[in-house]
Amino acid sequence: MADAKKLTVRSDHGIKIKGFDFVSGDNITFTFLSLILQQNGKYWGENDHVNFQTPEAKKAMTALTSLITDDKVADLTTFGGELDTSDYFFQGNSAMTYRGPWTIAAGLNTYKVKDFEYVPVPSFTTNPPSFAAESGWGLVAAEKSKQQKAAVDFITYISSNENLLAWNVSTFTVPAKKPVAENPEFLKANPYMKTSLDILQLGQWIGPIADRDFFFKTINDHFQLMACGQETVEAGLQNIEKTINESQDQHK
Repeated sequence: MADAKKLTVRSDHGIKIKGFDFVSGDNITFTFLSLILQQNGKYWGENDHVNFQTPEAKKAMTALTSLITDDKVADLTTFGGELDTSDYFFQGNSAMTYRGPWTIAAGLNTYKVKDFEYVPVPSFTTNPPSFAAESGWGLVAAEKSKQQKAAVDFITYISSNENLLAWNVSTFTVPAKKPVAENPEFLKANPYMKTSLDILQLGQWIGPIADRDFFFKTINDHFQLMACGQETVEAGLQNIEKTINESQDQHK
């Protein structure tokens, strides 16, 4: 954060270069949950309800909104725009950006940027940098499909270690299979991925979310209100919890 403050460049119209850009649809929620986990906190209560009334949740959200309200190393100007936060980074509009490794491909191939590093984010506490994680993409064959054998054959083909290795190397994605992740050729071909592989064991399932889009949108909407001073952290967390839990109940 000390570096982020030094690297933030301002103009008469606001922030010209963000010191640490973390404001995107996925990042706000994932960072919030990870900051709770790194305090050894929990955010799930009983009956598949979230619990954001804990000291850990309050501290996490206060820290997150403070990056905008107090530290002023980022803002909401590009949130929800057509470009990804990584695009702004590779265009030179942010000094540090919180994003997944798949965005590296755009930097190298689309923007032809070479002078950057992909590094781990330090833990919020002295505990290891635990994080919330979702499952990834999946391929399935319908049981009633008239072309079931062809579909299964394709899935078998594309999910072989050899083909997955080629896929993960070219797309800068985290391997779904351990033999691929542990293959020395993977890191040899794509050394940027070491940052992600080194922390995989610290990932924890994000939990029994009934409606993924609604869950993330609810947190994002109230984060913006809190970051703009239209809602306190306490009120924002109460509203997030109430809204999500109502959605959880509706989906049971």
